Amino acid sequence: MEIMIPDFIFAISLKNKKHSEDWELVCNNLMRTLMSIKASVKQDYRVIVATNDADELAKLFTDNQITFLKADFDRPNTGRREAALDKEKKEGLLVLI
Repeated sequence: MEIMIPDFIFAISLKNKKHSEDWELVCNNLMRTLMSIKASVKQDYRVIVATNDADELAKLFTDNQITFLKADFDRPNTGRREAALDKEKKEGLLVLI
């Protein structure tokens, strides 16, 4: 069996709902990003979003070219350093794919 690899893979590390000041804004920005990707001329792509809220987002965005990867760890409720570490862990999940 031949594995089909798309020409483009977009990997997104997304802030979680629990630590977002404005979750609606985060979702709207994600929607705009995904719509921009979808509107591109080249349709051979895949989007992978690493997030703690994968289950919830998968219900909102039901495109078969988008995969939500569950980050099974919680970011500590502290400053920028911890936010950077959270993003780094999610990016690590994306690299494994």
